[in-house]
Amino acid sequence: MTTHQEHRILIVDDSFRNLNLMQKLLTSWGYSDCSVNNTEHTLNRLEQDHFDLIIVDKVFSSIRELDLAHKIRAIQPDTPVICSAEEYMSSPAVSKPKSAFRPFHTLKSLLKKVVENRESYGIVMI
Repeated sequence: MTTHQEHRILIVDDSFRNLNLMQKLLTSWGYSDCSVNNTEHTLNRLEQDHFDLIIVDKVFSSIRELDLAHKIRAIQPDTPVICSAEEYMSSPAVSKPKSAFRPFHTLKSLLKKVVENRESYGIVMI
């Protein structure tokens, strides 16, 4: 297994079940991870530590995922953010993918691509 331990990924999700699943996946793929479950913890953590990638999933708070992604980029402008596009997918103005199924091997490939080419990415909507 290739190790990516030098790459730190922050996972933001309000579901402890989802956080646990993502932590297991990232660890099994060789990444070093950290997780937080709300907006306040996210912003505090970003003030303390640097991350190579941040994954923002559903966060039930007064802030939308994309707005949180912009706040993250204001604190760590060189850190790419992968952001859930769920709320935008219901909009008729947004083109929908042919399939909502995103297998884990695709996520693994996306993480590798974004982490290894981080200067090419800002906010990635999935």
